[in-house]
Amino acid sequence: MNTMNRFDKIAKEWDEAQRRQKMALSIFKGISKKIKFTTKQTVADLGAGTGLLLFQIQPLVKHITAFDNSAGMLEVLAKKAKDILAENVDIQLFNADTEEIPTQKFEVIVSSMAVHHIQDTRHILSSCFTALKKNGSLAIADLEPEDGTFHSEEAMSSVFHLGFEPENFAELMRTAGFTDVTTDRVHTIDKEGRKYHVFLAHGIKTK
Repeated sequence: MNTMNRFDKIAKEWDEAQRRQKMALSIFKGISKKIKFTTKQTVADLGAGTGLLLFQIQPLVKHITAFDNSAGMLEVLAKKAKDILAENVDIQLFNADTEEIPTQKFEVIVSSMAVHHIQDTRHILSSCFTALKKNGSLAIADLEPEDGTFHSEEAMSSVFHLGFEPENFAELMRTAGFTDVTTDRVHTIDKEGRKYHVFLAHGIKTK
């Protein structure tokens, strides 16, 4: 992910958009069809933001780490965790283009609408693969291809991909080592009269 100063500035208002709340729930439901969460699992949320997806998963698992490179977003997430006394949440400031996720630490890695902000898609998928334990799951939700109208002109400074063709993304996951890769459309965003589709890619580290 690129520098996220824009996200720092808008972090406190981020959760006010009902469409983001709705999308996070749809993505969580989609992930839950692929992954059975248990209280024995250690989970990572890549590009966690303010935790809209994270707090759907947090009550169901042993521990969850929020990775994001916006200190402002993580500050909001930390306050939310404190408010609900969520002691199983860890927070890590993280640049996905230059840093590696800790090796073989997680049973599950999830990500919601973050990968199009990461410049090197192959690198982050490889990092996710090494970070997962054997038989661990990766679930990434992101935009299907869009025409550049989804983000504001200001936001485009932190956008590296105008969405992904789901099958092309699935092939990148297979190249990174994941097996049993599937893609499903899990949500459609209605924004200013336009519709933008969100897919969920899921794969397993079997080796």
